[in-house]
Amino acid sequence: VRPIFTYEVSDEGLSIKTSIHKDEISACVMEDGNKKSEHKLKASRNDLKHIKNRLQIAVYTVLSDFTGIKSKWGILIGIRPAKILRNLMEKGLTQKEIYDYMKSVYLCSDEKIDLSIKVAEKEKAILSGNDGKDKSLYIGIPFCPTRCLYCSFTAYPIKKYESTTEPY
Repeated sequence: VRPIFTYEVSDEGLSIKTSIHKDEISACVMEDGNKKSEHKLKASRNDLKHIKNRLQIAVYTVLSDFTGIKSKWGILIGIRPAKILRNLMEKGLTQKEIYDYMKSVYLCSDEKIDLSIKVAEKEKAILSGNDGKDKSLYIGIPFCPTRCLYCSFTAYPIKKYESTTEPY
């Protein structure tokens, strides 16, 4: 069966190849032409969000196996993980269902799920007093010396401004 989609990234003898077939998603790490790690998952649904999630899990798994490094946040990226949990709470999921969801969909550790639940509960308590006329103000204070490709915060490398008197 021919894949619907394949993608390969290579650099200095190391490559990662991903593949999406009709109902199977796979990722493979190769080093100098030798397969080092491979992970295959079934896609139980055909919607883009599910397929993207399964692809992220496959890539994360092969890279974790290859490097031995596991993120406590799993594949969860972004700045508001508690928002996901708050939405699950509002849908009426039990704490066990939330844990199961965060582990299976995002591969989060118990420690980070606990933290996100605490934050979500605090947010819920704060927002419950909102009468619809209240406004929120967010003040971002960039502290990173560089900007990651996925980051939506406006930030500039510190070195760019070290020799100028312009405010940043």
